[in-house]
Amino acid sequence: MRLHDLAGNLAVPFSKSASKMADTLRVIAEQRAEFRQVGSGPGSAIEADPSKAGFLMIALALDPVRREIVRKTMLTASLTATGGSCCLTGASDFGSALFSILADEDIACRVDSVSLSDNRASIAFDGSQESVFGAGPAVRTRVSRTVVLDGLLLQGVAQWLKR
Repeated sequence: MRLHDLAGNLAVPFSKSASKMADTLRVIAEQRAEFRQVGSGPGSAIEADPSKAGFLMIALALDPVRREIVRKTMLTASLTATGGSCCLTGASDFGSALFSILADEDIACRVDSVSLSDNRASIAFDGSQESVFGAGPAVRTRVSRTVVLDGLLLQGVAQWLKR
């Protein structure tokens, strides 16, 4: 599946317009080489893979201001597992855990939800288990936002990536 097609599929669940999706991809491509299209015409589209899909999903969930998209996404992806590794995937950081989930439909089917905020993330799975990511105490701000992604969304993305 092409990355632009995946972005189009994610527009509705993330409540983003087509122009917002295109702008987010453009900002990411400006700073991350693996998101840049090389050439034009048939065969030049960027293929979606679990790491690109996961990076895009984190960026869409956090929805930071334009100039902060890549920095905040990278910070969230690098949050370390509080127990040393994710109980579901064995990954030591949130990004790697999310990428592993999106790469394996069987693992994705075990996920109940993924919660993200600026300095915390968690993966709830198997009905009662949870892996938490984030170093130190939660940063308290006057206004904070936590986004919860349903496990069915992750399953859908894992399936789309297999096409």
